[in-house]
Amino acid sequence: MAQRSPMLGAALLIAPTMCVVALRYGSAALEEVISQDDTLRYSIHSAALLIGVVMFMRYRKVKDHEFHRSRAIRKLSKTYSKEDRGLWEKGEAAIERLEAKASEPQTGRAALESQALKSGTVGALNTERSEEEIPDDDPEVEVRTQVTGMGTMVDEQ
Repeated sequence: MAQRSPMLGAALLIAPTMCVVALRYGSAALEEVISQDDTLRYSIHSAALLIGVVMFMRYRKVKDHEFHRSRAIRKLSKTYSKEDRGLWEKGEAAIERLEAKASEPQTGRAALESQALKSGTVGALNTERSEEEIPDDDPEVEVRTQVTGMGTMVDEQ
């Protein structure tokens, strides 16, 4: 994992407080209002310090490839388990339907075709189609091609 700079983390921690101090002392009117009320002064500095702590904590967390990979796996683990559970349940039902369909007797034309295939040989299942001769006296077919598109530098040479 990558190492984060501790000095930069400390700078992020105190940066909001430094901004509040700069605003207070930069504006005389704002300093006068804040210095009159201790609760306001402490709440403003506490809020700035809290913002600094949040920035520091977010900076410390390294979000590299491993972080994103493990987060994606955690998100998808529930989906994978649901898919696996559903897949096996649906698979068993599909096999049962196929077995039931195969065990019921066929009727009509399908029964005759399957009976003919069962009574024949394996070689009869794999037969080639007869060849057809094309007569020579057929008029020749003219083929037109039209190419459109961008030309390249190689085409122009």
